[in-house]
Amino acid sequence: GPEIDITQLSEFNAHLDETLKLFKSNALSMPCLNTSVTLISPSPQRWEAMLAEAHRYGRLADRAATPYLRIFGGAIPKGLTHAEGRSMAQRHLRQIVKICHAHHCIPLLETHDNWAVSASLLELIHEFDPAEVGVLWDLEHPWRQGESPLETANGLKRFIRHIHVKDSTAKNGEYHPTL
Repeated sequence: GPEIDITQLSEFNAHLDETLKLFKSNALSMPCLNTSVTLISPSPQRWEAMLAEAHRYGRLADRAATPYLRIFGGAIPKGLTHAEGRSMAQRHLRQIVKICHAHHCIPLLETHDNWAVSASLLELIHEFDPAEVGVLWDLEHPWRQGESPLETANGLKRFIRHIHVKDSTAKNGEYHPTL
């Protein structure tokens, strides 16, 4: 449908009990909710919107017994140094950790954007305990940046909690999903 934020859908809001009953009757669960929360959000208004989204998804995770919320580090915009971007992301991640803790879930930072390879992601999360912050390993993004799956697995093994398996091919500088 046209809405990507499931917390805005009646099935995951007003009719959540029926949705959860349907999941349970089919032996399904939601191990991870994919948010659009992006840590590098320089605009205060945009960051407030990210916090509101984290709260909505946290409440849903709590009710659905979903242990993880996927979040993004985000791309470092022009005008910010790498160190400034990292500092903003870490500051914002501390806020997200508190929200998730209150809702009995853990944020998972996806290997994406400026944080796709293990060394850069570890630079962002090194001060956090794996019980507070985890990693969603999207296999495609580190590979695209030249990191082998073995390197990624070894580098992030303490933090990996969930995996997205997908692949793509490059054509004219653009990546297209493929089997």
